[in-house]
Amino acid sequence: MQFSNSQVTDKETQNLVTNPLFTGTNGWTVSGYTAGTPQGQFVFSYVAGIVTQSINVASALNAQNLNLPLSVVGIRYGWSYSIWCNNSIGGSCENPKGPVDKLTAGVTVYGNNDTEIYKKSYVYNTYDPEWRYENTTVRFNRTYDSSELSRIVFSFSGKDEGYWAGFYGPKITAVHARLIYQPNICSVDPSLDITCPGYTEAVFSKQCSSNPLSSPQCPGYNEAYTSQQCSANPLYSAMCPGYQQAYFTQQCNINPMYNLSCPGFEQARLAQVCAINPLNDNRCPGFQQAYFQKQCKDNPLSNPSCEGYKEAFLALQCSANALYSPSCPLYESTFLRQQCSSNPLYSTLCTGYADARKQQLEDNLCSANPQSSAKCPGYTPPKIVQQQTPSIGTEDPVKLLTTPQITNDPFVNQALAKELSSEATKQPDQPIQQRPTRQTQVAAQKKKEEEQRQQASRPQTGIQRQQSQRRELTPQDQAMVAMAPDNPAFSSYETSRLPDVPFYRPEDIYKRVTIQDNVRALRQLNQRSDRIHKEMVDEQYR
Repeated sequence: MQFSNSQVTDKETQNLVTNPLFTGTNGWTVSGYTAGTPQGQFVFSYVAGIVTQSINVASALNAQNLNLPLSVVGIRYGWSYSIWCNNSIGGSCENPKGPVDKLTAGVTVYGNNDTEIYKKSYVYNTYDPEWRYENTTVRFNRTYDSSELSRIVFSFSGKDEGYWAGFYGPKITAVHARLIYQPNICSVDPSLDITCPGYTEAVFSKQCSSNPLSSPQCPGYNEAYTSQQCSANPLYSAMCPGYQQAYFTQQCNINPMYNLSCPGFEQARLAQVCAINPLNDNRCPGFQQAYFQKQCKDNPLSNPSCEGYKEAFLALQCSANALYSPSCPLYESTFLRQQCSSNPLYSTLCTGYADARKQQLEDNLCSANPQSSAKCPGYTPPKIVQQQTPSIGTEDPVKLLTTPQITNDPFVNQALAKELSSEATKQPDQPIQQRPTRQTQVAAQKKKEEEQRQQASRPQTGIQRQQSQRRELTPQDQAMVAMAPDNPAFSSYETSRLPDVPFYRPEDIYKRVTIQDNVRALRQLNQRSDRIHKEMVDEQYR
């Protein structure tokens, strides 16, 4: 396809259409029932109609007094149209839901022997009461001599789909067709048309003039090629202008440390130094972090943020004072020594615990009963009362059994001493006192009850409770105590205690675990235990 050069100006003919505004139907061929041409427009009716016009190109050009032949390169054509009425039976033109009319249009340019040079069809079926415009410019695939064009045909068809009596179908007007032409281009520039004499030489010369690289046969091709390569890459040849600078730039881009003059040399050197060790220069990106890590490595206590700071700080404090924290390695042993130094009874592991415990027991016993041991402060030796053993058969057996005997047990001695003391202080020859009156007995009873209440309201120690229990022995119990064998080791047996030693550590070994008891088994065990316990209790009263 050949197009006009900017040196050749396109021109247009006048409108080749006869009666473009439809003042009547002169120049047009109408078929079907159509409207006339009211107000300079053609309107289709409810019967499909066709209106056409065939333009003889030679006659039309002759009528315009042009210098023929013309070099025709294209055509510009168009028209105005409107699908303005959406009418229907019982409706109106403005009904947006009414049936839409349809308009078709076509343009065909014929050459000699009715060969089609150009053909185009159009279909319009969109409701719009306003006028619309079609204006198309086409350039042919080659330049035609005006004598090669025979005719131009316009064709329009339409129908009123609302089927109203009258003319309510599509409308057309202002039909135009203008040929685009140029003067005889062969005389202006033979390269503009392949049919021009010298076309090939003209095209080659024009291409070489605009671009010497278009062909190796062009004059100046080698120089142009070298210049092109040097422009694209100054390193193409050592003869290129700017080669030395380009080579220097290339080496600096590959390695900024190629030369001290390279841009970025200092940054590259710094990056290299920093890559070896960020501590080499305080400008290194990782200098602060590396310095921090080095300080922490040398001394974890240099910064609280150091890894291992807590452990190092704890070790430092523990070395100064093992009691700084329970986490110190020697905390337990040091704490034990500290407590033992102030109180040997703090733990069974304390040195001297056994002696201190023994002394504590002795002190507690003496405090509760000074007569429990001869070592107790305030200890009073018991009085020994010599009694003659009655001959068998002459003494009352009950009296013989109830006569107290002196033993080595402190508690028994205390009880016997009180009995002997009370017997010794009796006045056998004391006259019988007068029997107390009822009023005297009531007063004595109230005084005794008041003393018992006061005694009961005061808290008692274990030794006091034992003494109280011993004082409440019946005469038969006292006789049995008196008959018990004398065992000097009984006192030490009674006061002996098992020393406390470390066993299991007081800690939870099942952390975050809930151990569920077997409720069913527990109930069965409890039922059996309750039943046996009840039987044992009931057995005492049979």
